[in-house]
Amino acid sequence: MSWLNLIFLEELWPHHPLAESWFAGLLLACGFGLPWLGAHTAQRVRPHLRQRCWRALWQLAACGAYAVAAMSTGLLALGLLLGLLN
Repeated sequence: MSWLNLIFLEELWPHHPLAESWFAGLLLACGFGLPWLGAHTAQRVRPHLRQRCWRALWQLAACGAYAVAAMSTGLLALGLLLGLLN
């Protein structure tokens, strides 16, 4: 919904100058959790599989997804820090 509000910012929020920064921050906050949710989902799927090779594949996917989530969180924190410093 934040993304849609940013698209239609001029039509929906013409008299609110802080609406753009509010919705952009909300979009970043919501997007922050998506990689972590994907990794957690891969971890929860793994025990329900019968064959070991599929379990190992899903465990590998979960580990990789957690690594990507950690890197994206670090990059997001670094970007926010640099944005606040400027």
